[in-house]
Amino acid sequence: MTNTYQEIVKMTYAATSRGDFAAFQAALAPDVEWIEAAGSPYAGIYTGFSEIFKHVHERLAHDWQNFKVLDRLYVGHAQFVMVYGQYQAVHAITGKALAADFVHIYEFNSVDKIQKFTQVMDTKMMWNAMS
Repeated sequence: MTNTYQEIVKMTYAATSRGDFAAFQAALAPDVEWIEAAGSPYAGIYTGFSEIFKHVHERLAHDWQNFKVLDRLYVGHAQFVMVYGQYQAVHAITGKALAADFVHIYEFNSVDKIQKFTQVMDTKMMWNAMS
């Protein structure tokens, strides 16, 4: 099942990059727990698609120009998928570039939906671009 989980996660990156949030939402459990890294300007634990969209995706679209999530390496084990990659963008106010590595950890439930997301990143890189 790990390969299927990796394909689902890969599809979510592609969907959000083209603005297809319906496809993104379809991959999530209704009560998905979404954890943005502590220390990030978007830090928090959000539950469900509406909270994730409001507190993460809408804010990223507002704060950054050409925000990209480059998903480079996938590792799967059982119901978990880890993705290593890099965020790239330009801050809308400062004009400074962001290039910050990340690890995303996804956990799937018994019906093949994303139940939990955890972000790990060096948040200082984001703050540097914002100030």
